[in-house]
Formats: sequence, structure tokens, C-alpha cells
Amino acid sequence: MSFSPTDTPILPHDPLTKIIGKPTYLSIKLLKEQLYANAFAIPTSLGGGAHGHIVLVLGETAFNALAGTVNWANPAHPATPTWVDDAATDAQLRFTYNNDLVTFQTFQKAKSILKKQLLQAVDDTYLCALKVDVTGYSNVSLFDLLSHLSDNYATVDADVLTQNLHDLDIPWEPSVSMDPLWNKFTEAQAVATAGGEQITEATVIRKLRDLIDKSRLFDLDIREWDALDAADRTLDAFKTRFTAANNRRVKKQTANQTLGFAGAAQATTPVGGTPTSGTPTSGTPTSHSATPTTLVCFAGTNFSYCWSHGLTNNTAHNSMTCTKKAQGHQSDATIMDMKGGNNTIRRKRGEKNTYRQLNNTPQRTSNANDAAAAGANNAETNQA
Repeated sequence: MSFSPTDTPILPHDPLTKIIGKPTYLSIKLLKEQLYANAFAIPTSLGGGAHGHIVLVLGETAFNALAGTVNWANPAHPATPTWVDDAATDAQLRFTYNNDLVTFQTFQKAKSILKKQLLQAVDDTYLCALKVDVTGYSNVSLFDLLSHLSDNYATVDADVLTQNLHDLDIPWEPSVSMDPLWNKFTEAQAVATAGGEQITEATVIRKLRDLIDKSRLFDLDIREWDALDAADRTLDAFKTRFTAANNRRVKKQTANQTLGFAGAAQATTPVGGTPTSGTPTSGTPTSHSATPTTLVCFAGTNFSYCWSHGLTNNTAHNSMTCTKKAQGHQSDATIMDMKGGNNTIRRKRGEKNTYRQLNNTPQRTSNANDAAAAGANNAETNQA
């Protein structure tokens, strides 16, 4: 990969994640990781050419330990060649000079870009101790700025360790990927280690199991996990098992949503303008009946939505055509945008309710508008 000082490097983190307020161990750790990735992305032939400019983040000692037998030396501005009036020799001198000049200028540009990113990501309050009168941070290296942050704000004290453990008990919010949950616990272990403590693998597994169990999404998988031999209940095995379980859950959820939208589309006017059997042919304005969210289809039955009365199998009855409107009725409400309306399902005329709440507890209405809609439901005889 070639790079010249006139190029604008494409950095994986631009800008850096801004630290709001006082830096912490984790925010400084993330800052270093992002700067490391950005420095790596700016190529150079120096230091063996395999690590980009990460020396600016690590410092020379750590870089030399990483690079092994290759030691880093900051490039200096090359001296102008002394020409010898020999075409071949002068051409080689010119090539070497130009190459060294590009290497030096690239190094200077990398320093400038990365330091500017850091100064924009951290409030000056936490760096100004290094600022020099008149020149500011011009002669302060990126490594020195990072060292100042680490030495003064990345301390892991008792309060941080206590909060770190507390955060592991925050309920898990299911998502399409389990990686954020795994990473949360990895970060927690890193914080504990930095504070001189350890969060064991057994503790991590136990807390992860409890969080996932409380979601009530993986009851069978939890039972199967608990039935494994102790030797098989490793952290890697746990991650593999529940990553697969979550992938199945997300796939099933996506399929159900796709089927739901497909059903809704079937109940609307198809291409060509010919209504389906479930499409209302009277009492519904043409512009409204053409809206994909007006009707939905479940198990071959078409339903229509009304803000005051909820979901009904009377396809001619919707928010716009309703004649017995509850207070606050929204005529443009649809099943895809209820606008705070009634979310109940109307029964067929004459259908009796056989369902009873456990312990005879009265069923609670889903929202305040349902109470207002109750009168309209009772009075309605021709619409549902």
C-alpha cells in the first residue's frame, strides 16, 4: 500500500469516540485502541514496515518489544545530496533523497493527524497541564499525552471495581448479536485485572447464565446447558451455544415479520388495480384502501384497524370510516401506526368469551384510550 504526504489517509476511526467529562480507565482504553488502529492504517517502511505508525501510540520501547529484532528510529529530514556529475549515481542519489523525504513527511503528517484527533476527543481540562505557553501542544508528543491520561485518570480504585461488578448484573437487552454481551464481560475482566482483582471464568459463566435465563428467551437451551457435565461448561462452550441459539431466535423472528408484512400486502390492491376478496369495495375512500397498512391478513382472514375499536374483521370499518368514534379519535391511524389508539381485537358478532384471567384478576386495559372506546364498542352493532 503506497502513501504520500499529500494523501488524506482513510482511518478506521475518524473522529475518535469523544470522551464526555472526566476520562476513565475504559474510555482511555478505547481511545488508545482507536488511535492504535488509525496509526496502523498509515503505512511506512520504517520499523520493518509491518506495523504502520503505531510507535506514536506505543512509544519506542513497547514498539521495539513488539517488532522484535527491528528497532525504531524516528526519521530525520534528509540532507540535500552532493551531486557527482554522473548520471547513474545522481539518479540513485535523487531517488534515495526523495524516498527519505516522503518517509519523513509522512511521519510528520501522521503525528499531526493523530495528535489532533486526541485533542478533539478529550476536554482540554484533562490535558492542559502539558500545554506550553505560546507553543501549546506543538512539541508535546502523542505518547506523552496518552501517558498523562493513563497516569492521572485511568486509576482503577475501589469505587470503580465495585461499579464494575454491579454493571454485570444490569439486565441484558436482547439484540441481533451476542457479541456486545460477550464484550461487556471481557471489558469487565480487564478493568478488574487493572485494579489488581480477578473476575474468574466461573463467575463470568454464572452471571451470563443468570442474565440470559432472566430474558425467558432460551428456556430449553438453559436447561440443556445446566444438564451438561461440569467439565463441558466452559466459557467458550457457553458463548458458542448461546450465539447459535440467538441466531436461531433472530432468524425465526425475521421470518415471522416477513410473513406478517407479506400478509398485509396480500390484503391490499395488487398490481393492476384489481381488489382482492378481502379488500373493501364500498364505504372506504379509494386513497385509503390502497394503503398497505389499512388491512392485514392473518391465517387467511382479513382484518381492518380502527383507532376507537381496535382490530376488527369488518374490513369496511377502519379509522377513517368509523361512525362511532371515541374521544380523541385519530382518523389516520392504521395497524402500522396506531397513534396511541385501541390495541384490542374485536370478536365476531355472537362469539362468547371463554377465556378467564388467572385468579379472577380483572383484565387491565392496555391504555387510557380503551376505557373511552368501551362505550363505542358496546354501542356499535352494525360496524364490527
